[in-house]
Amino acid sequence: MIESIPISFRDYKIYRPEIILKMQREELVGIAEQASSLIEQLGGEHMFHPTKEELLAYLQAGMACYAVDYTGKLGGFIKVDPWLYYPAGEPKTQQSIVDKLKSIDSGTAFLAVLETGSLVVDQKDQNNGLGTELKVQMSIQASTHFPGIPVIAVITNDNAPSIHNNKKLGWVHLDNGILRSFIGIDVLRDWDPPSTIFVYPKSIKAYH
Repeated sequence: MIESIPISFRDYKIYRPEIILKMQREELVGIAEQASSLIEQLGGEHMFHPTKEELLAYLQAGMACYAVDYTGKLGGFIKVDPWLYYPAGEPKTQQSIVDKLKSIDSGTAFLAVLETGSLVVDQKDQNNGLGTELKVQMSIQASTHFPGIPVIAVITNDNAPSIHNNKKLGWVHLDNGILRSFIGIDVLRDWDPPSTIFVYPKSIKAYH
């Protein structure tokens, strides 16, 4: 069982879904606002920039982790994006995280895969392992709270540091065709630029 206390990492406390799901909405609104600002400042051209409302939805759904210092200032953030399988066919319009969660609750869609994303770390704390630790905790929590759901990262082929980091963490390359045969979704369809899928091995034990 994962303990319901923050993890200490250097000058930070890392909050995982195990704890976040028990927090008051007002507390999470503040975290969502800080995360939105940090993503706006540091998110690259290939990073999706969710709204504050969307980031709050990720937190409330147990699909995010974050780190704060002793003053409550956000030092890092990461989330997982749900990819859904729609038995009756995909919606014609892009669905927000709120729409996706409603589709799952109503039974019109099923959770198929979780993609890590929006990993940002305050500039003053980059290259000290905080981002890596956030990804480690997010992958553990995602595979714990959503057993049997593959946890993946989609990395552009020109992003050598991220590819190296995923390999260092023990994530393995997963062929898109194989993943599609498991979940019925083509993750790389219309994806640009060319990218590679890595998967957290413990999240696919059921497929072995």
